[in-house]
Amino acid sequence: MYSYKMSNIVRYSNIEAPMKFLRKYKISVLFCISGILCLIAYNTIGSYVDGNGFLVEPFGFIPLFWLFQLLALVALVVTFVKHRKVQ
Repeated sequence: MYSYKMSNIVRYSNIEAPMKFLRKYKISVLFCISGILCLIAYNTIGSYVDGNGFLVEPFGFIPLFWLFQLLALVALVVTFVKHRKVQ
């Protein structure tokens, strides 16, 4: 990682800053992307009414979306607090 110091503040190049963020919060980003994929899958599969009048839909993706978003938030807060105490 190429960095230089400017008045005791480490500056990173434009490419390295997002990568450093992704390395630090990778579990949170993974949970967030998984939740978004569940929401996309729910909307893509869609729902319909079968011949007996029952609604058929992939309902399991809705709670999975909220579970992944909650886990992403918890992982984000835990990682933020952990790295804040280190500095």
